[in-house]
Amino acid sequence: MAERKDWFPVSRALILIMARVWANVLAMKWLLWGIQNALIKEFHDRIAEAQTAFDAASATTRSAELTADINAAFDKLEALMRYLKDRYFKKPPLFDDDFEALLLAPKDGDGPKVPRPTSRVIIALYYEGQNTVVVDTNLMPGDLPPLDCYMEVFRGVMPRTENPLREPKERDGKEDTDGLRPRLMRAPSSGNELFKWLDTYRKRERAFFAPEERGKVAYFCARYVNEKGEAGPWGPVAAIMLPATTAATAPATKEPPPATGRTERMAPDYFGEPPTGTAACYSPKN
Repeated sequence: MAERKDWFPVSRALILIMARVWANVLAMKWLLWGIQNALIKEFHDRIAEAQTAFDAASATTRSAELTADINAAFDKLEALMRYLKDRYFKKPPLFDDDFEALLLAPKDGDGPKVPRPTSRVIIALYYEGQNTVVVDTNLMPGDLPPLDCYMEVFRGVMPRTENPLREPKERDGKEDTDGLRPRLMRAPSSGNELFKWLDTYRKRERAFFAPEERGKVAYFCARYVNEKGEAGPWGPVAAIMLPATTAATAPATKEPPPATGRTERMAPDYFGEPPTGTAACYSPKN
């Protein structure tokens, strides 16, 4: 993560979060702080422009024209936010509580106070090839993106054997960490029952599993952690059945099964349909 040199956020997602927080505070304080209504309207317009450009850049392949649009939108938003802070966010009329509400440090403070995250992470799981599971993470609908947080992702595999743990093997003199291990004896209800996999800022990771783990259930769960190491609440546990056989050794059927007109997927229903050509997810509670 890039190092913050002043109060302004380092990523565009965080800029949008701070801008929306400011808009909510200013809706109540603009008159008290002597800010003109026309400036508040302009601020809302620039937030909308930046959000539209950000969404377009996230949903499509980045082009030179799109890059220019998003740069221009965020440059205008940053310029207005810096103007608002330099012109109106003074002490007084603002007090320490106001600066904290605006996600700014109190005057003469040590820097912005990062709260413990309260947002949750949801996970969607898809197959990619024979031995790879794609782990897509996203923000729980209705939750606000947390400030300056990374994700802790935990995972585990529940076997059909009585052996609760499998020691990592050595491959070429190094510990083999590709498989989903250690193994579980029962389906987990939260991330506390899983094992630490990785820390990441990325929304997509890939997990690899060993041949002997086929036919078992892999579980994943994640949470946000702020720069102080304070963890937020767990998101829901996601699960996927690892294929029992590879495509080359799968038994042939006499005829394909009838189409059902629907795709099985992981509950709850807000994950959306799996990409074409991938296996579907399911929830252990179904």
